[in-house]
Amino acid sequence: MEMDDENQNQEQNPLRGDPNSRDPKQINKDIQVDFEDVIAEPDGIYSVDEVWKASYFTFTGSKNCCYRFLTMMFGVPCSLMWGCIYACTSFNQIWCITPCVRFSKSGCKAMRQCFSLAFETAFDALFSPLRRLRSNLSMVLRKEN
Repeated sequence: MEMDDENQNQEQNPLRGDPNSRDPKQINKDIQVDFEDVIAEPDGIYSVDEVWKASYFTFTGSKNCCYRFLTMMFGVPCSLMWGCIYACTSFNQIWCITPCVRFSKSGCKAMRQCFSLAFETAFDALFSPLRRLRSNLSMVLRKEN
């Protein structure tokens, strides 16, 4: 049992395994940010080779430098923020939503009737003006020759 937990943790830990594969589940495969994905010259119109090569190195270098700077400045704080958001979402789902749904599906008929009455009252208050408005509308269909 303990060995299975250890193997599972190794599979889930992104720091173990291939260090060059930082998106093993390909959740960001739609993001194409390489030079060839952004800048392309069609047949029949080319810049000077030196300009093309310099543009490639400038684009790639500035993209990598800027990205690394942004990740150094904001990577850890963003990870903290997203970790907390997902923790709160998980907590809410596990400790609030699922028990509430399970409770509402339980055999507690009286409580279901109370909740149902509360929802009906709220929705009636919202939709009764719309029903009155709709009842005053009439539609006339004419057939034109």
